[in-house]
Amino acid sequence: MPLHNQIEKGANVLWVDFLANGAHLADPSEQEALVSRAKESGVTHLVVDAKIPHGHTTYPSRYALHVSEWSDGRYQAWEGRDFMAEILREARSAGLKVLANVDVFMEGSKKSGEGIAFQKKDWEVVYIKPESSGLSAYAEGEDNDAVFVNPIHPEVVEHELSILREIVSGYGVDGIVLDRCRYPNIHADFSDRSREGFERYINQTVERWPYDILEPVAGGGRGISGKENGFQNGRNGARSTSRNSCRKRKRRSNRFATSACLAFTSVPGIRSITRKE
Repeated sequence: MPLHNQIEKGANVLWVDFLANGAHLADPSEQEALVSRAKESGVTHLVVDAKIPHGHTTYPSRYALHVSEWSDGRYQAWEGRDFMAEILREARSAGLKVLANVDVFMEGSKKSGEGIAFQKKDWEVVYIKPESSGLSAYAEGEDNDAVFVNPIHPEVVEHELSILREIVSGYGVDGIVLDRCRYPNIHADFSDRSREGFERYINQTVERWPYDILEPVAGGGRGISGKENGFQNGRNGARSTSRNSCRKRKRRSNRFATSACLAFTSVPGIRSITRKE
C-alpha cells in the first residue's frame, strides 16, 4: 500500500529511535511522558524500532536476538520485556497510530562482532572500492558500523520476511517502515552470487568482473562501464523482488494487515526526532 494512502495530509510523525532512546525509555514513566508530550505537540503517528540496524529486535523474536542480549549490557534493562508492546500500549491509549520500523538488510555490528551476519558469512555483501593508491581493493565492509547482507540471497530474504510476518501478525501496527531495504552503496554487492544473478539478467558472461562494472581510476575516482546501468537495474530488480515477495506473502495470509510492507525511506514533511542520552 502506498505510504501516502496511509499517512494523511497534515499528519505529524515522531520517529522514536531505539539506539538513542532505548535506555531512557526502559523507565515506563518516561514512555508515558514521551507519548503525552507527543500528543500535546500535535504528533499523530509514532515510528518505533522493531529491528535495529545490527539485527537485534526490540521484541521477543523466534528469528533474531533480543536487544537485551547485547554484549556490553547497554539494554539489559529490557531483559524479558517487549519494547514494541509497551510503546504500542501507551500510544494506543493516547489515540496515536504506530508504524514499526525494520532495518531490513542490516544484520550485525562490526565494532562488537555481534549479529547473524557473523555466523552466516555468505550472507554479507562484498564491497569493491579504490585504495588510496587508486588501485582496486575488495573489502568486507565500509566504515559504517552496521553490516549489510545481500538482498538477493534467498536465505536473507526468508529471514527478513519471517521477521516482518512476526511483527505484523503479533502487534497489529498501522504500518511497517522498510528502512535500509537496499544495497549499502554503489560499491556493493560484488559477490559471486550477485555476479551469477547479473549474468543471468543480461544473458551474457562478464569477462572482467567486477571491472566491467566499476573500475577505480587514478586519483581515487571510478571508471564507469557501459554495463553499470544494467547492473544498477539488476540491483533495483532485486529490491523490487524482495518487496514483491513481502506483498505476495501478505496476500496469502489473513494474518497480514493491509497496511504492511510500506516503503518508507524519505518522505517530505516527516518529523524525525530523537533524544540523545
